[in-house]
Amino acid sequence: SGQAADGAHRHFSGLWALYPGRQLSPFDASRDTWDAAVRTLHSKLAAGSGHTGWSRAWAACLAARSLDGALVEKQLVALVSDFFTASLFGTHPPLKPTYKDQGCQTCFVRDEPPPRPLVGDIGMVTKSGDVFQLDGNLGLLAAIVEALLQSHRGSLTDVELHLLPALPPSWREGSVNGLRAR
Repeated sequence: SGQAADGAHRHFSGLWALYPGRQLSPFDASRDTWDAAVRTLHSKLAAGSGHTGWSRAWAACLAARSLDGALVEKQLVALVSDFFTASLFGTHPPLKPTYKDQGCQTCFVRDEPPPRPLVGDIGMVTKSGDVFQLDGNLGLLAAIVEALLQSHRGSLTDVELHLLPALPPSWREGSVNGLRAR
């Protein structure tokens, strides 16, 4: 049918060549495989993928490698609003497996985003049962860097630099320092 059996699954492993790999690029002469990867990303997100903090961060990184600043922004906003606490801890929702009739055999869902402010939190577990997970925080930073600077193309001695390749539309002005290219 051309559709993934579990399109909403939180893993984007099939898109590894786009990110964090470097085998697929819009800068290649033949873009057919890259175009297919981007369509797969959009299809998975439309099916509900990205339903954990780290998965949403990965989607933002993939969007940056897809050169889609609007999609980067949408994923980052969803990541922070759905999976970050008021103290900016990235979280993983309580494990509540959904069932086959909902289209995802391995999904985790939350009844609602973490409450703000989080009163009654105990250590790294929020009152709503979410658990702190660093992956979302680190993925947020990776996605921001990928939106601002990409240097994954070329050889070690002849690196291609792409500045502001996937700038989110609302980032109209600003500055950054300390970024490092390969």
